Amino acid sequence: MGEIDIIEGFHERLTTSMFIQLLINGQICHQAKIEGPLELGRQNIGEPEPFQSFTSEGRTRLIIAPYQQTTVSRSNLVIEPLSDDRVRLTNTSSAVPVNIGLRIKLVPTEETIKNLPLMLIIGHVQLKLSTEPIEESSSLSNSEPAIAVSNDPDGSGKIQQLPFREEVPSYEESLTSLLQSRDLLEKKNSLDWSQVVAWLRSAVKVLQIAATSDQFFETASRAAVGLVNLDSARVLVIKDDEWQVKALSMRDEDGNIPNWRASTHVLNRVRQEKTTFWITPDEMGQEVESLMGVSSVVAAPILNEEGEVMAVLYGDRKIGFSREGQDNALTELDATLMELLAFGVSSGLNRLKQERTA
Repeated sequence: MGEIDIIEGFHERLTTSMFIQLLINGQICHQAKIEGPLELGRQNIGEPEPFQSFTSEGRTRLIIAPYQQTTVSRSNLVIEPLSDDRVRLTNTSSAVPVNIGLRIKLVPTEETIKNLPLMLIIGHVQLKLSTEPIEESSSLSNSEPAIAVSNDPDGSGKIQQLPFREEVPSYEESLTSLLQSRDLLEKKNSLDWSQVVAWLRSAVKVLQIAATSDQFFETASRAAVGLVNLDSARVLVIKDDEWQVKALSMRDEDGNIPNWRASTHVLNRVRQEKTTFWITPDEMGQEVESLMGVSSVVAAPILNEEGEVMAVLYGDRKIGFSREGQDNALTELDATLMELLAFGVSSGLNRLKQERTA
């Protein structure tokens, strides 16, 4: 190895300071300026309580979970600040992955280099890393946007979508993601979070009783109507390039719209981009008339083990929709809850498949 290689290697390992903020359920529980490598993990016997740090084996060790919290490994992640606002991340666990943003998963023993700022999730703990002090309400530039709005190519206005997920998250991961968005959503929608908790409990309960794919589909459509406040909800599957209804639930027995049809544009976007889309009254444009009395629609993908769309959970509100404290417009929260329900169906169906082949 030459002198230049040695100098470049030293420069690569040159440590700089960084700022870290830890959150649980959206609440800040620790923040500090860090110099040099940092190890994160669960409390060992004889170690300090969570969110206290000490020096161990030449680096700072920060306890982020109590001894009994097994969703975090005793040594789960080592963060090494590098030059040029980058960090090296090494998953030191043998079992627990580290989520980088909403799309990337750092599996056990894997290593990667990322630019700051950065958002990470280990078990139930969210971490924000930055080269600058992190404000309480700050948003990291490379974290996922809550929603995206794109032009609707068929001329029917604009369609909104949730971020793409590379894989089906567990209910725990979905709940963590939802709670991390709490502050933003509360400001936008004036939420009563006790209602959100009740929704989540109901969503889990209704899916636990399903034992076949048809039962999952029927249960999901009923839950969507009751829990997302829809006039109707369907599970649609694609066969020979035609969308077919596998399950249907309606709020009112006589609420079926004659000649009802789904928005093929929304369904095709879900199928192609594998994420959740929704259209509100102001954004539907000419498509309102073609959808025969429907004012708002939301559609979430149900994915198989390979990450392909095997079905879509599709819901709508009719023109003239009226519920206490609500109007026609579906919100980001509605779309997020619909997506969570679809993820539950995906996880349940994949579990059934694994049990049958075991």
